[in-house]
Amino acid sequence: MQTLEEFEFEFQLDEEELNEELAERVFEANCSDAMLWENEHIVHLSFERTAESVGEAVEEALAQLRDAGIQVTTILAPFSFAEAG
Repeated sequence: MQTLEEFEFEFQLDEEELNEELAERVFEANCSDAMLWENEHIVHLSFERTAESVGEAVEEALAQLRDAGIQVTTILAPFSFAEAG
């Protein structure tokens, strides 16, 4: 059994603006470990997720968003907190 690690990563979303409806969809997708934000008209979703691997963390988040009808355009900065130590 592998040890769980905390990973930080960010998605850019195919959304025109950050609004209440999008926030509700992210919440309903069970992404409580994510924070929505917008910069220069690009909507971002930053995660701090615990998993056995960064691949597992990213794939799980992508599946949750896909099931909620949220399209990811770009995956940014997969990072393990264990690597920073």
